[in-house]
Amino acid sequence: MNYSGAAYIYAITNTVNGKRYIGATTLRPSIRWNTHRYRLRHNRHHSYKLQSGWNAAGEESFRFDVLLVCPGDQVVDYENLFLPIGRYNVRDVAGWEEYRAKYKRHRKPAQIKRTRAETWQDPDVREKRIMGLRKAMQRPDVIDRKRAASLGRKMSERAIKRTARAKWRPVYCPELAVSFLSQKHCAEYLGALTTSVSNAVKDGRKVQGRYSVLRIAL
Repeated sequence: MNYSGAAYIYAITNTVNGKRYIGATTLRPSIRWNTHRYRLRHNRHHSYKLQSGWNAAGEESFRFDVLLVCPGDQVVDYENLFLPIGRYNVRDVAGWEEYRAKYKRHRKPAQIKRTRAETWQDPDVREKRIMGLRKAMQRPDVIDRKRAASLGRKMSERAIKRTARAKWRPVYCPELAVSFLSQKHCAEYLGALTTSVSNAVKDGRKVQGRYSVLRIAL
């Protein structure tokens, strides 16, 4: 049955223990029942009591019944009459506006929401975010995603030079007329310590008294 301008008071009943959830709707009852079942099946119902009973007893243990058809403008008053028998309801007052009015004195004052830039100035927040990022970067799934994203990616010439400057620091030996990708490669080729090559680059010294090492500007 469906009447223009009418509202429906309904019950979702657990046939195992007799507990009920009381609700009201101005839509067709079948539509509302389908909405409840969808949320319950996906463990997303707003009533944690009904969700717990649904998970424990199973869908086949619940039925949907229309208790009353009433004028739409009086649905809140009629729902309040039936709510005392709703063991699965999490609110004891029908309608969100009435609920807010009843419990307004218990609500905490609204806090001013800060932007991410403002919260970043807080040392504690900044440290927590950095620690969270470090932990996230060490997760195997994140590492796999980064590796998959880098496969086949073409870098621009500018990006290649920037990476080379940061990673390799190429050098050149005039006496041998040979360039090396890094100071480490040069040291291995000359059979010297990396610190000797580094000192030669910084101070103009010669490695093993014979080889000069110059930085190559990329």
